[in-house]
Amino acid sequence: MIVLDSNVWIALFDKDDSLHGRAQRAIGGLKERVALPEYVILEVTTVLAQKAGKSFADSFLQKVYANRDIQIIVSSGQFLDELVSFYLSSSTKNLSFVDYALLFLSRRMKILTFDKNLEKALK
Repeated sequence: MIVLDSNVWIALFDKDDSLHGRAQRAIGGLKERVALPEYVILEVTTVLAQKAGKSFADSFLQKVYANRDIQIIVSSGQFLDELVSFYLSSSTKNLSFVDYALLFLSRRMKILTFDKNLEKALK
């Protein structure tokens, strides 16, 4: 499974985004199922609504929930506890809490991101 970072989803759904073409090419080449963590949903809907309008956020939610090839990952209390411990024990700079969640998930899933700071942390 692969997790797409928020910036990939945002670029995919916002045709005015400078990374829109790159997102389309990246998604077109995927061969594995996509995992979509709850944290990414929160971030994508917020940014799309603010940047492009609520209709874009609505479209994102409708499409990902209707797509059977996308597995929604709902956070659990245990996951949050482990993530908070991971976050508190790390000294990596320039990452959002959502980025830390993706970094934590990278232990068991591939991550596709356009974020240079997260990409560096993933290596």
